[in-house]
Amino acid sequence: MAGNNRGIALILVLWIMLALVLLSAGVGMLARTESHIARNHADRQRCRWAARTGVYRAIADVKTLAGERATYLGEEPYTLSSNDLQMNLDGCSFEAAIEDEGGRININTASNETLANLFGNSEIADCIVDWRDINDIPGPLGAESVYYSSLSMPYRCKNADFDTVDELMLVKGITRDMLYTVSGESGCSLADVITVYAPADASRPSGSSQLIDIQNDSRQRLRSTLGDVLSNLEIDAIVNYRSRMPLRSVAQIVRVPGLPRAKVARIYDRLTIRGATVQAGATNINTAPAAVLEILPGMDSNIAQAIIDYRVASGPFESVGSLLYINSITNNTFVSIAPYLTVKSAVFRVTSTGRIEKTGASATIAAVLEVINGQARIRYWQE
Repeated sequence: MAGNNRGIALILVLWIMLALVLLSAGVGMLARTESHIARNHADRQRCRWAARTGVYRAIADVKTLAGERATYLGEEPYTLSSNDLQMNLDGCSFEAAIEDEGGRININTASNETLANLFGNSEIADCIVDWRDINDIPGPLGAESVYYSSLSMPYRCKNADFDTVDELMLVKGITRDMLYTVSGESGCSLADVITVYAPADASRPSGSSQLIDIQNDSRQRLRSTLGDVLSNLEIDAIVNYRSRMPLRSVAQIVRVPGLPRAKVARIYDRLTIRGATVQAGATNINTAPAAVLEILPGMDSNIAQAIIDYRVASGPFESVGSLLYINSITNNTFVSIAPYLTVKSAVFRVTSTGRIEKTGASATIAAVLEVINGQARIRYWQE
């Protein structure tokens, strides 16, 4: 009996020792896991701060870009990196990409025709306009609250501007696949070419009070302000033309008989027509890719490519009037496309990623910045 008791005791001791070993191993593993989690959390925080540094560093470039006469980011992606800037971030690094929101189609301001070109569907264009307009009266092919209230999960039509691109998926006929499927031809999705951010001030550029009203200013004022470029005969031609055919947009000045296109290009950014509708959220011809340009009314792929080729060869357009230096753009085409275009931008998207190469940790921040009177304000921030 005593031998049996000793055997049982030995077995119990061995089990207890095994349990202690396993418990010790478990405690050690838990400690290592918690240490690893804590280290990962610390690394992510460091990456987040590196990414923030990238955004704040990009603000300086954004303010410079917005302050130039013509906003141009170049034909290659505009990026900043801590390595190129020789910034010491204690083992971290960042890379920040700057994109111009003005180089996209603004769905809050785009015309019905532009939206129809964008989606290839007039019904969807009407539905988008109905979603953003202030009334509850549907367009010919559109949808208002009566339609949305009849759905299995009902909601009302917003009747206000879109706050995000994803909000489009609430609009009749629009799906996530439609927005985010990448086209083989352009290499981008619809979401890549649209924006909801127009400048808060959608009026003409600063100094608009000194612009020349080409429709209403007197012959004497036209001669005193435009005489450095136009002859008296050419100014008389403008006055005579507008008395017979009132100008509805600045671009129509190109139709004045005897007025050279090259001279129109030189004076175009001085002109206005007070009371004419100003195109809010116009597309920047210096930053828009061909996939965006060819969506605009009056454009096609050939005209879009001609614009790209010109700015690659000659640098950025100094004014929309500079389009007249492109021979393939006819006067009628210019009148059609010019009201939708601009050469300056004030709203930019910054995507900054902070990294620790040693551990592979990373964090990304996306921000939309608007420059007003030389100061940048944040309109969107996501970490």
